[in-house]
Amino acid sequence: MITISISELEELMDGLSSDGICTACGNIQSDCEPDARNYVCEDCEEPRVFGMEQAVLEMLVDIGE
Repeated sequence: MITISISELEELMDGLSSDGICTACGNIQSDCEPDARNYVCEDCEEPRVFGMEQAVLEMLVDIGE
């Protein structure tokens, strides 16, 4: 499971960005819809990029301090 801090999460979900996160390698990827599921990662090429909101809803990221 990928861990991100609360401040990183707030920054990624500020409404100005459309970032997603790869649950395989942790890459932050731009141009993702908030509800994106299984987009292909630009780094590891695995189909495991989720929109940040979707990743949080599905508890795919661990939110640390």
